[in-house]
Amino acid sequence: MILNTLIIGLRKSNTLKKANFHVRQVAGYGLGNFIMTTPAIQMMADHFDVKVPVIFHDGYITEFYEQCPFLYQIPRSQMKETRCVFTTAQVNYRISDIIHFVSRAKKRLGISKKYPIKHPYVDALPSPRNDEYTVIIWGNASKGSVAVKKDVGSDIYKYILDRIDGPVVLVGNTRDYKERLKGLLKHKNCDLVLDKTKEILGLINGAKRVIANDSGLYHVSAALKKPTFVIWKDTWFEKNREPGKNMFYSQKGNWQKDFVSWRNSEA
Repeated sequence: MILNTLIIGLRKSNTLKKANFHVRQVAGYGLGNFIMTTPAIQMMADHFDVKVPVIFHDGYITEFYEQCPFLYQIPRSQMKETRCVFTTAQVNYRISDIIHFVSRAKKRLGISKKYPIKHPYVDALPSPRNDEYTVIIWGNASKGSVAVKKDVGSDIYKYILDRIDGPVVLVGNTRDYKERLKGLLKHKNCDLVLDKTKEILGLINGAKRVIANDSGLYHVSAALKKPTFVIWKDTWFEKNREPGKNMFYSQKGNWQKDFVSWRNSEA
């Protein structure tokens, strides 16, 4: 019995020693970028049988992972105590960031075992509502040319609002409201939820459908496997595309006809 205990203790010690690393979320590469790293983090957690330590520059992102079974937050002061496997800034522009970060982690940590790539993760919280509703996301935390590439404009959202029956909930943050959502509220009476991470997580998780552009909350909807109509403009499609049969991607020039087709497929 004592020998077995010692062996188990030694195994745990070795595992902890092997997992002497961290992942770092950095400024400018926020929620969406981090969500696309979660399959890699899950793989590392499975391989070393530990929770993976993560340093978050943007504290709000931690609210999406309070129940996460495979990662935990550590302070920046511990940054030099362990080596960094990757940061969210180390993106690519040719293949899916999900595949890119899995490959990067395997190479960095010398993982040769083949693991199935898991689905991106955020906490799945219960909805605060019990009715059938649509969630609309029109976010854009980017700056400069990337912001222009994500900005799909208001016309398509107004077109969609005119063709949705039942309650609609606009979600986002205060900046989204001032720059975008405020105009949609003038077009149609909708519910509005801003800056409340847990409530927004629950609303997206309980929605019948989600309408979104390429934004952080679009990645949340994909991680929660919600039926999502994604209005895509000019950002890097292969890089930012999320997996899942519930995702409908509409490229620039096809938005209106694609939305009609998507809605008809729901019937």
